[in-house]
Amino acid sequence: MTRYRECFPVVDATEAVSMGSPQTLVDPLDSPLEVVEYSCDSPLRHPGKLVAAMFGDFIRSRELIWTLFTRDMRAQFRQSVLGYLWLLLPPVATAAVWLFLQSQKILNVQTEIPYPVFILVGTTVWISFVNLINAPLQGFNNGKAIYTKLNVPPEAFVMSAVLRAILNFLIRIGILIPVFVYFKFTPPWTAFLFPVAVMSFFLIALAIGLWAIPFGSLFSDVGNFLTNFVRIFMYLSPVIYPIGRKTGWFKAIMVYNPLTPGVAWSRDTITTGSYEWAVPCLVYGGISVILIFLALIFLRISRPHLVARLGM
Repeated sequence: MTRYRECFPVVDATEAVSMGSPQTLVDPLDSPLEVVEYSCDSPLRHPGKLVAAMFGDFIRSRELIWTLFTRDMRAQFRQSVLGYLWLLLPPVATAAVWLFLQSQKILNVQTEIPYPVFILVGTTVWISFVNLINAPLQGFNNGKAIYTKLNVPPEAFVMSAVLRAILNFLIRIGILIPVFVYFKFTPPWTAFLFPVAVMSFFLIALAIGLWAIPFGSLFSDVGNFLTNFVRIFMYLSPVIYPIGRKTGWFKAIMVYNPLTPGVAWSRDTITTGSYEWAVPCLVYGGISVILIFLALIFLRISRPHLVARLGM
């Protein structure tokens, strides 16, 4: 086979700083090339390399993640009149419906704190929880036009969507300030634990969302099922009403619901100061960390097959 040698003019990095620096001719066949090794062995046979490569992709993609994040935040409500006010409308509208039912005596909900404060905190945390469940799959699907054609890690699009969901939650939290002022409600000293409770709760959402990627990216029914299934859990969690004091099967479902501690303790940290749900919330958050790590490994292993299927 004939080997052709061509020389391309390139500017030397050290000499290009000064004006009028001469160009040097570099032979591409003599320049060092990156060596890529392909193996038919399963990545699980080398778990150390698998984990190192997984975290290495996150580190190398940090600039890409930030670029995608800022781009999506600017484009999120670019053509809307209300802009970021749309982030506040879902929890406000949901709370308004239940407050209306309460005012018309259709519901009779007894709470330790003002009911508007109770329901607004619950709906704000819950809507952000649901958005965080959907964020990984949405980010993965939104970036498939790029990572199926270019050597770009799909995790960058997933992380960008997760960061956007977290920032949207921080914006929604701002609506609680005027509500607390209006009702002259002073949060207890445990309010500094609010980020810990919310983070533990949101780790559950992130674990669910990451595990949904390999299946939801291939079958749209998975995403639709997940959205409707999680919606049911809103009525099985203390989002719009507290856990009743009377015994019964419905109370048992709410008590053993793994989402109850996250909702209850997140609200308690800034309202009542109770620690009743602190331990279960932290335990479920710790379990979610393990599930997130396993989900990332599973996504890493299945990524070539997913990219091949989506690129067809």
